[in-house]
Amino acid sequence: MKRYTSYILFMAEQIENRERIYLKSICKASEKLGDKAISISVDVGDFEKYAKEHGTEKNGKRYLALKLFKKKETSKYGETHHLEIDMFKPTKKEE
Repeated sequence: MKRYTSYILFMAEQIENRERIYLKSICKASEKLGDKAISISVDVGDFEKYAKEHGTEKNGKRYLALKLFKKKETSKYGETHHLEIDMFKPTKKEE
């Protein structure tokens, strides 16, 4: 139980101290399918920039982890969601 509690505290500390980076994007729920289908358009220049700065490399490929959040209210442009870069980086625990 102690190990689980320390993990929760570690996660809370990570969330509290994290920087939020929003990706310039247009995210709209489908008019016909609602939240079952989200249409996303991303600024390619920003995506490439953030992929270099915050991406991770695995098997010779570069990945950028993203989180899609539903907005509390639809924007005046019809945007229902926003994209945020997932800044969580796991750290190896010392044994």
